[in-house]
Amino acid sequence: MFQVAGFAIMGCWDGSPEPADMIVIRLAPQPDTVNLFGWGDHATTQQRLEAIKQDVKPGMRVVDIGTGTGIQAIAAPKLGATVTAFESDQRVREYAQTMFQLNHVNVQLLGKWPEAWDGQGFDLVVANIGALIVPTAGRVIGGDS
Repeated sequence: MFQVAGFAIMGCWDGSPEPADMIVIRLAPQPDTVNLFGWGDHATTQQRLEAIKQDVKPGMRVVDIGTGTGIQAIAAPKLGATVTAFESDQRVREYAQTMFQLNHVNVQLLGKWPEAWDGQGFDLVVANIGALIVPTAGRVIGGDS
């Protein structure tokens, strides 16, 4: 287990008690066939979790672009947000869905960005991905990129 920004990141195999004063995010074992990023131990993931803890308010609409493990998409609904997550890789999407179920969060998980566009937009965009993907995502979610 490790802690970041009021979140306790714990493997599902970790039998230690959950800290009562923290928001717990459980990790499922990583399958050998999928290369995933976003376990919570990398500095960029920790920075995103800190920002989510600071910025997400109940009732917000959040989109997670390139959800990977789903750790950001799990953190936001635990703070009261409604979340849509995108992941283009089917095998990674399957893992993210496992993570959402393990953490008892309701996340709309999609494989193509336009599927979520309903004209209402999002209050917050989170991503822990390469810069080349972001301009395309900005156009889809209503930005001017």
